[in-house]
Amino acid sequence: MSNCNACKKNVKTIESIVCTQKTCNKLYHYLCVGLKADNLKKNVSWKCPSCEAKQPKGNNSDTPVRVMQCSDDEDGAENRDDYVMTRRRHPRSPDCLNLFDSEFANKMRKDILDIIRNEVPSIIKDLICKEFQAIRDNISELEKLIKYIGGQVR
Repeated sequence: MSNCNACKKNVKTIESIVCTQKTCNKLYHYLCVGLKADNLKKNVSWKCPSCEAKQPKGNNSDTPVRVMQCSDDEDGAENRDDYVMTRRRHPRSPDCLNLFDSEFANKMRKDILDIIRNEVPSIIKDLICKEFQAIRDNISELEKLIKYIGGQVR
């Protein structure tokens, strides 16, 4: 029996999961690494937290890079910052462009409100007319039904 690399307690085979990384093979309680018993069979290529942390997380092309210098190169120590690559920022827009943007946004807002004010009443009118027509049709059907029943009673 071995010890869990997280809690350092003894691990029974039935409670364990092993890192599948070739150079690692560390043993853990499945509960110590946040797994459930029913997920053990699904994790055929499970990596322990320390191996997972060593994996690249994604595209890190924006990370500044330094070139390694030999330690016996004295004047190289002074120029280390020359090798740091940084990403340039986009120049800030002048205030006149921001003013233009706000004026444009206000103009667009006003135009949209005008369109809404002009179109909404006609849309509402059309909907009301359709509903009234449906009500008229229902009343007409009821009148016919009443006349028919009245004729049957006499």
